[in-house]
Amino acid sequence: MSTQNAQGARGRVVVVGGGMAGLAAAHRLLGAGRSVVLLEAADRVGGKLLAGEVAGVPVDLGAESILARRPEAVELARAVGLGDRVRPPATT
Repeated sequence: MSTQNAQGARGRVVVVGGGMAGLAAAHRLLGAGRSVVLLEAADRVGGKLLAGEVAGVPVDLGAESILARRPEAVELARAVGLGDRVRPPATT
């Protein structure tokens, strides 16, 4: 690829992995007006972030506390319309 093509290219960007980092990258690229193709091997996105239910109580089955403890993660969740789903970790 020539330097001119690299600097002027506005084609699709491929993001490999639909975990938190991949989703954040895809979101940022879309916000910058880029066309994005997201590749994920699993049948769902989210990577290690996984919610479940035990005895009717919602629980985190993956990385349970990273969102509520990182302001930038909370900001990202709000930006993609998930801010109301962020919950601080509870202790028992």
